[in-house]
Amino acid sequence: MKPLKRHPALIELSREHHGSLSLCVRLLRTPDQSHQAELEPHFIELEPHFFGRGNHVCAVLG
Repeated sequence: MKPLKRHPALIELSREHHGSLSLCVRLLRTPDQSHQAELEPHFIELEPHFFGRGNHVCAVLG
């Protein structure tokens, strides 16, 4: 998979989310493998992240 060209406005966000983006690439490259052990820690971290972002987005879109 070739590296993606990112819009300049997304570069910092991409850097902040590098670990999760890397995990997504690994999942895409090996879809037939079980990634359960790799995914579980991310779910624990991501649930509050998305809950917080969701509240922020809802407030902005109001």
